[in-house]
Parts: sequence; structure tokens; C-alpha cells
Amino acid sequence: MEAACAAPLKKIMHLCDEKGISGVVRIVPDPRRDIGLQIMSRFHYGPAVSIVTCKSLEEANAVLESMTHDSATVPLS
Repeated sequence: MEAACAAPLKKIMHLCDEKGISGVVRIVPDPRRDIGLQIMSRFHYGPAVSIVTCKSLEEANAVLESMTHDSATVPLS
């Protein structure tokens, strides 16, 4: 991850956490590139936020679909 994107990502993470999100689904095709997001997530999301990292848009869509069905009464924010 480029160092310049850390500050904007931090702000986005804090805003999402303040709004009470319950989960994050992100797409990172190369797992070696996920380390920066993993570290930032530990500091900028609350402990109740579940994080799923997918390798493709199709995989992310499937995860979101299953999350929506599994928690039909509590939509993913």
C-alpha cells in the first residue's frame, strides 16, 4: 500500500465505524498486499466489525449475498 493512501483510508474507516457498520468486505487480489489493511483495520474498526477479504468481485458478491441472507433482519450497513 502506498503511504499516501493511509490517511484517507484511516478517515474512511473511522467514519464507517462511527456509523456502526457490522462488517467489511474488501477485494484484495494479492494476499501479500493485504498486510497494511489488516493492520489499519485492527486500529480503526471496533472489535465487533467482521472483516472478509476476497480475491475477486465475484467472491465478494457471494459473501455479501450470504451475509444479507444470514442476517435478513439486520442488514449489513
